[in-house]
Amino acid sequence: MTCGGGRQLLQGCREVLGNNHPETLKSVGMLAALYVEQAHSVNPQHPKYKEARRDRFTLAEPLYREAVAGFSQGLGPYNPTSLSYVHELARVLLDLEKPTEAEAVQVQPRLYLRDYISETAGPHALDEVDI
Repeated sequence: MTCGGGRQLLQGCREVLGNNHPETLKSVGMLAALYVEQAHSVNPQHPKYKEARRDRFTLAEPLYREAVAGFSQGLGPYNPTSLSYVHELARVLLDLEKPTEAEAVQVQPRLYLRDYISETAGPHALDEVDI
C-alpha cells in the first residue's frame, strides 16, 4: 500500500496511518521527489527560471527532512532507506546553494558508519579508508 504523492493524498495518509508510519514516510519522500523533478523540469527559457526552481526545491527540503527523521527513528540510521533520504536531502540543499548544511546532514551518518564498521570488522578495518 502506498498513500500516493499528492499533498491531499499525503494528508489523508497522515490522518489514517499517522505521521511516522512507513507508508506515510514513503509518501512524504515521493512528494519531495516530485517537487525535485518539477524543479529539474523548469524550462531554462522561463523568465523566472531560478526562482521557479528554488521554489520547488524549497518545498522538497522539509519533506526530505521529515523522511530522514522518520526513517532514521523507525529503521535506524544505518538502514539503506534512511541513508538514501539523507543523500536526497543533501542534494536538495546543494541545489538550494546550502553546501555547509548539505555536508552537515551527511556527517552523522558517516560517523555512524565509521563506528559500525569499527565495531563489526575491527578497529583497523578503516585504516586506509576515509569516512
